[in-house]
Formats: sequence, structure tokens, C-alpha cells
Amino acid sequence: MKTFKRPMFRRGGNVGIMSGMQDTRTNFQDGTTEQMIKDRAKLYRQYAGDPIANLLIQGGLGLVSGEGAGKGTLGSVATAFRKPTEQALAQEQQIGLKAVGDVLAQQQAFKLAAMKAKGTMQKERRIALANLNRRGIKNPTEDQILNEVSRVAMQTEERFKTSLKENRIKAQLEKPQIQTRIQATIADDFEQLIGSKIPASKVYPQYILRRENDGSISKKQLSKDGIYLDINVPGGRIIEIISGQSKDVTDQYKKK
Repeated sequence: MKTFKRPMFRRGGNVGIMSGMQDTRTNFQDGTTEQMIKDRAKLYRQYAGDPIANLLIQGGLGLVSGEGAGKGTLGSVATAFRKPTEQALAQEQQIGLKAVGDVLAQQQAFKLAAMKAKGTMQKERRIALANLNRRGIKNPTEDQILNEVSRVAMQTEERFKTSLKENRIKAQLEKPQIQTRIQATIADDFEQLIGSKIPASKVYPQYILRRENDGSISKKQLSKDGIYLDINVPGGRIIEIISGQSKDVTDQYKKK
């Protein structure tokens, strides 16, 4: 089984989703950006399941069940392992993207906290005093000032979160399948569920559901078990395909 010794299947090093990350090392807290991403991906992988183990198990089961029978040894192996390999690669990509996004967002939050600790809080204090003065409170108590500072800080945090979401939506709009801002928002909300509620192993990089002119799901997607997003219905619907059959699982994954 020399196939599984290839770089794409190695656990170590900067291969696949981590390629190109070797120049992103940045001292931060107790580790580097790269190490934090690896650690976060490892954590997600514990919940999503080891992709290589899943690949070997699913491929082995397919081989034993007779997938690819009559195609010769190599043909049988290729047929049995085709779908598990696609799922393993998709899972690794989703885990990697989720880990990168979460770590960078966490770093930005820590940087904001550090800036406040070094003096940014003084700016918020000035804003708080100005707000209180506009309300007619000329000589506020320290408690009044701190309460207003807290309110200003929360507004700043909300603006930061809004900015992050806006950047993600802009990235979604660059995808050819996304035509409107509403669709971009639906896709972003869906991606935020991957890894936390939706198993990353069930989501392909091309997760947007494709339909034929008559409205039916494309045969190509029906042949691939997984979870897809239908962005062409109000609010979006999460669709799971199993053995060529589709099922709406929106309520299952969107419930709080």
C-alpha cells in the first residue's frame, strides 16, 4: 500500500491545506501561529474522526463488499477507495480552513485586548466621558464612567465582529456559485456550523447544491454522499445525500 506513503497522506509537515504556512510563524502568546493552527486542527480532528483511519476502513469495507469487482486488482482498489479518498481530502481541507479562520480571529481578539491594556482603554474612557457629558452628567462618578466604558467596549467588540463577518461575506461573493449578498450570508452561516455542529468529514469543498433545469439535484452530486447547502431557497436549506437519496436536515443542524 505505497499509495498511503505519498505526501498528501503524511501527518507531519506542511502538506496539503497547511502548504505555504511555513512563512507565517508569528510569536503569539505561548506559541506560533502555525503551531496554534496545527493544534486547533488536531482538536477538530478528534471530533471529526481520523481521516486516514476512516479512509482505510471505508475503502477496505468497499473492497470486501465487492466494489470494482471484475476490474482487476488495481481497478478494484481504485473503485473502492475513490469515494473514501474524496471524503478524506474534503474533511482535511474543511478542518484546515476552520482552524486557520478560528486561530486568526482569536489572535485578533487577543491583540485588541492587549491594545486596551496598553492604553487604548484611555480612548474609550474619553469617549465615555463625552457620552456622559452629552447626557448632561457633568461630574460623573467613577462607577458611572466604568459602566459607560464597558458599554463603549462592547460596541467596539460588536463592530469588530461585524467587520469580520463582512470580510467573510465579501470572500463568499467571489465564488462563482454565489450571486447575491443573501446567498453569501447563507453560505457564511453554513460554514460557521462546520466542525461545531456539522461533521467536517461530510462536507465537500464544493458544498453548494447544484440542480438541473427541472429543479432536480444533479446526478453527479447524488452519487456523492455528504452534506450540501441549497442557497436557492429562502434562508437556505441543508441537504444530506445518502446512497443517492436526499434529505432536508436543516432543523437538525441549525437548532440551538
